[in-house]
Amino acid sequence: MLDLLLKEIREIPEAADRCLHTQRDIRLPVHVPYLGMGASYNPILALYYANAPIYPDLSSEYYYYRSSPVSKTNKGVLISQSGHSSETLWCRERFKTYVAITNDPSSPLATGKNVSEKILLESGKETAISSKTYINTLITLYRGLGFSVSETLKILPRDLPSYEKWGEESADEIFSFMNKVHHTSFYIVGSGPNLATAKQAALTMGEAAKLGIIGMSLAEYDHGPKETAKDSIVIFIDAKGEVGQRLTTIKNKIKNVKNCLSISLSVESPEENFSPLLSIIPFNFLTYYLAKKRGVRKVYELGGKIVRA
Repeated sequence: MLDLLLKEIREIPEAADRCLHTQRDIRLPVHVPYLGMGASYNPILALYYANAPIYPDLSSEYYYYRSSPVSKTNKGVLISQSGHSSETLWCRERFKTYVAITNDPSSPLATGKNVSEKILLESGKETAISSKTYINTLITLYRGLGFSVSETLKILPRDLPSYEKWGEESADEIFSFMNKVHHTSFYIVGSGPNLATAKQAALTMGEAAKLGIIGMSLAEYDHGPKETAKDSIVIFIDAKGEVGQRLTTIKNKIKNVKNCLSISLSVESPEENFSPLLSIIPFNFLTYYLAKKRGVRKVYELGGKIVRA
């Protein structure tokens, strides 16, 4: 399965281009709930912190705590890349109508009785971690909420080799560190729209490389977790402006801490708000190379890729 993972990561530019040019012009609703789980929820966070006027929520928490079977919400956007995710399907009945975003046109999400529109991700078949479908979910949300991403996506095929180089070199560095130091914590830190990148990278690296990793914002890391820097691994995603200055300060604080491995990731992007379209891909490669070094043979061992209803 790991060879298939690498193949699918390298197919991201083609899948992204297909999504960009196959989807008709779409317009997504604003000021409504946007629901998903895991790799279908994290892209919603990217758009929220890019100042899109949407209300992100985990499907599970929306279903259990923030909705009622009696008083239905008028409209929502439900995202499940597979179209089969259990909690997202449960939420169908909590809306009078909903927009479905999925990769499977025949899935229960796409064919629900109260679906008003289905938008297909055009990602093609995906068996390993969410890679192509994650990028195409981001493209769909950006475009549907009025952002133009075509200039950002032109960078993708050009810089893909450098993303793979960063992933392979970082995997070497992390694996070497882990063989020498009993690490007690592993963080991926990103701010604004790249909080989504940090959380998605932690998710997929956990699935495939079998490591417990926490994705969080820079401010969250500053408010406590930095005290665990000794014997830890921290990957920082670059940020601009005031947050970038704070990032430099924190890096300087931990650089001399004993047995703290600090790695930085920076990608070129026309705007920081669009950088999640690119910044996750180096982590995809890191996931593959680190899983390979750790001798992982199977990505999903305690369940499948899809948590089904």
